[in-house]
Amino acid sequence: MSLNIRKGDNIQVDLKNLTVEIGWKTDEVQPPYDLDVSAFLLDNNGKMNNSDDLVFYNSSNFIETEDGKKCPCSYDKSVVLSPDDFGENKSVTNFEEFININLDDTTNEVKEIVFATSIYWEPSDQNDDFLKKRIYYNFGQVRDAYIQIKNADDNDSVIARYDLNEDFSSAKGVVFGKLYRESDIWQFEALGDAFVDGLKPMVDKYTSLVIDIKKNHKIERPIVVAQKKKNQTSFNQPQKSVFEQPRVFNFPDPANKHNNTNFNNNPSIISSQNPLPVDFTIECNWDQAQIPYTANVVDKPGFLGLFKKSHQETRYNLIDTDVDLSCIVLDANKNIIDNIYSPLYRVEYLAKFGLPTGKSVFKDQSLVLMVDESKKTKDFKSEAITGKLTNISSAAQQIYFFINNYGTSDFASITKTSIYVYEGSPLDIKQIYSNNPITGDQRFRGKNAIVICRLVRRQKWELEDIYDGYNDKDICQTINRILTNYN
Repeated sequence: MSLNIRKGDNIQVDLKNLTVEIGWKTDEVQPPYDLDVSAFLLDNNGKMNNSDDLVFYNSSNFIETEDGKKCPCSYDKSVVLSPDDFGENKSVTNFEEFININLDDTTNEVKEIVFATSIYWEPSDQNDDFLKKRIYYNFGQVRDAYIQIKNADDNDSVIARYDLNEDFSSAKGVVFGKLYRESDIWQFEALGDAFVDGLKPMVDKYTSLVIDIKKNHKIERPIVVAQKKKNQTSFNQPQKSVFEQPRVFNFPDPANKHNNTNFNNNPSIISSQNPLPVDFTIECNWDQAQIPYTANVVDKPGFLGLFKKSHQETRYNLIDTDVDLSCIVLDANKNIIDNIYSPLYRVEYLAKFGLPTGKSVFKDQSLVLMVDESKKTKDFKSEAITGKLTNISSAAQQIYFFINNYGTSDFASITKTSIYVYEGSPLDIKQIYSNNPITGDQRFRGKNAIVICRLVRRQKWELEDIYDGYNDKDICQTINRILTNYN
């Protein structure tokens, strides 16, 4: 009988031969996710005695299968890991890796066997246009991760299972659990411990030895056909094709209006007590994503260059982002009667979700999407939805505004991101009602979609702020969320 356990739970393992299965699901992306399972064999002090005590893709010990694949193993072959696929099985989104263990064959020095999974990346990826997305992959993009303990002598029947339901959106590595020995009795404990930078900090925790974790394997690259940047896809977002271009302008910086005496940083103040202006704009600004990493910096070289003194400091990589500002209009029955979102979304993809074609202006011409990605007049990009509220169709009861990020970073790490609500147009800002900074806001850590606010028609149009962040893979999921979760 299988036992479902939670983080921190312990169960006794009365087995000689067992199989540890670790599984997960990912989206099909380029470059592909490359997740690796590792096993650390630790002594009574929680440390590895030598490099052979790490069973992973670069192990020096392995067993070769009949078809020529190499299975990494411990020196005594008591722990054997399934072969590494280098993340190249792109047609599969459900993954399992296995560790076969003979507990009777483990040496007396081994007191713990720790099971971990890490997302492979290299610091040099930042210099590679294809691979640099891997720097921003994390376990927040991995779904349905689990670890199972199976009885290898009983057709791999499941003894225990731990489903990882925690938020690991800032981590590239997770320790799923461990087997540990007290006297001659083995037990399993579900852990769920996160490591931000993946495998290296795990190795550093369990040993002071220098272990090479770099893969000597060249990843297969797709054949690139010349295309517009907007056609590039990530995380299965609706692909874009040239259909209708939004209006392009050079916006002034709204921040220059911050000395306005009527400026208020709480958008909810614009309500029935303070009716919205006729000329109304919601503007989203953003720039590159800023992703931290730890650098080892040499302070002062010692004698003849020996015994160098160094320290670690946090530095940042910058990566371009693709943010879209959108809105949908609902009638009294919550049917979509109009919309503004990128005209570059592919019609056939939207149709799968029953969504209309993207466009940059309302049918009644009341609201229009304007973009400024030139950075000629300011040091960030902007999109704005602007127009006259008095011209909006009488059938419209609610208008929801939201943003989606199609990069690999979250909104909290995208620099200079803010949402402005003001009277006037992007070319003629009259009075700013609110400015909501997004960058660094922990509510949006691990989130790539934000439902910003909604206009509700009562006696007059009223604005209600929302600012809910979600990890939606595309605009279709965000729209479905709005239709389902918001009244």
